Amino acid sequence: MEIAADTNRLAYWDIKDIKDKAKVAKTINWHKVMDMMLKFDESSPMIMAAKWDHEIDMGIKKKPFPFHRNYRINLEKMLHTGCFTPKQAERLIEYAKTLRLDRSSILESEEEVE
Repeated sequence: MEIAADTNRLAYWDIKDIKDKAKVAKTINWHKVMDMMLKFDESSPMIMAAKWDHEIDMGIKKKPFPFHRNYRINLEKMLHTGCFTPKQAERLIEYAKTLRLDRSSILESEEEVE
């Protein structure tokens, strides 16, 4: 996950997207993720998420699913936000707090489109 260095060049919708992803990153249950790693003998949350994403893309969903619903929700949140460790999630949340959504950025981004 790459965080933009210059916030002056971010448009309104870019800031909104970052803030929305930060809200989702806050809800990841990292205790469940660590429990999942032990249960399925995986080396990292990123590998688990990649395996889950691969199963969805390839249509290989096994029955019963290898991951319970509460695990799948956390994996999908990690894939959506790009945060695979609690530290990455905290950095995203802190960065989102520094961004401001103001009316002038909405008007500027609309003028650039036209």
